[in-house]
Amino acid sequence: YPNAASDLATYRSQFGLPACTVASGCLTIDNAQGAGNSPAGDDWTVEAALDLDLASAACPTCKLLLVEAKDDQGTGLFTAQHQAAAHAGVVAISNSWGGPSDGSDVSEDSQFFTISGVGIFVASGDNGNTGSTPDFPSTASHVTGVGGTHLVKATGTTRGWTETVWGGAGSSCSKLIAKPTFQSGVPTAACTKRAASDVSSVADPNTGLAVFNAGSGGWIVVGGTSAASPFVAGVMARYGIAPQMPAYAYAHPCEFFDITSGSNGTCTTALCKAGAGWDGPTGVGSPNGAVLGNNTNCGTTCTPSCTGKTCGPDGCGGTCGTCASGQTCSTTGTCTGGGTTCSHLLCNTGAKLVSGCNSCATEICSEDSFCCASSWDSICVSEVGSICDLSCPGN
Repeated sequence: YPNAASDLATYRSQFGLPACTVASGCLTIDNAQGAGNSPAGDDWTVEAALDLDLASAACPTCKLLLVEAKDDQGTGLFTAQHQAAAHAGVVAISNSWGGPSDGSDVSEDSQFFTISGVGIFVASGDNGNTGSTPDFPSTASHVTGVGGTHLVKATGTTRGWTETVWGGAGSSCSKLIAKPTFQSGVPTAACTKRAASDVSSVADPNTGLAVFNAGSGGWIVVGGTSAASPFVAGVMARYGIAPQMPAYAYAHPCEFFDITSGSNGTCTTALCKAGAGWDGPTGVGSPNGAVLGNNTNCGTTCTPSCTGKTCGPDGCGGTCGTCASGQTCSTTGTCTGGGTTCSHLLCNTGAKLVSGCNSCATEICSEDSFCCASSWDSICVSEVGSICDLSCPGN
């Protein structure tokens, strides 16, 4: 990105921010991997400009480090993680990239995204809820997955803005990374393992942000969670809490604007639908600068409960799951009607089930053939929640 310094200078000058140059030591450009010009059709200079500009907007006095990876197909981006963390003084790293899990999540999480004393922020994606294929690294154990919102001015309101879910904001549920303790309040019907997002910021291109990139003609409007991630990283660095994220957000949810309206997919749980408290598209919400970093005691928070229920509300704006086609949810939270030919309940371990005996069994067996080839073990039971978005009694 040969114009990185000059593009950044134009952006900061336009908005009255103090100069941040290589000569002054404010801006560092690390091209140790020997990255050349972007290949045709894969120009990442806009992404880099977006990162530098939004981090500047969030924290005008922060020093900036741009690590240029050699490629975005091999290990270049993962190696860049280590390069960034190796620089003295780094407190926050923003990653505006990600993709479908390749099954190496656990090892990659440990090798590249577990860095003491550094907050790592990752865009959750721009394709809405990812369904049965989780995104990575936004679902890594120690990163802060950053979702996206639609933000518009609202005169006459206390805040002065209205913020809802951006339909493109990514959300997903890992199949491999265990649920961290700070996500104990995430409804099991939404995800039984690590879920994204954790927090959010404006990302809708229709309410996007100004970015300067000379190679793209100058001033452009950009959106996506690629914009939300560097902005949130800058905010958390400015308030001195980046290394404490994402656990800090869950411990102090009232320091964030709770996004309670909108959805990013067809699933009926909090993994897709906004409501009071955590949801997949926006996490616990967007940062409230007026109170952020105060270690606020937010008082008693709502604890979802699906004990003895397989469907219906969880008491905190979420749901305990949905019933199979032809069934209805009773007032006590159990699915009735529709019938089933399964040899035993899906929530009980036992002999293998026949794919097709129940719509949920069909879904599970299509992704985990062991359940219909060998036995219906505890993993199969857990997949009632992670794959079918249903919840077994006691979970």
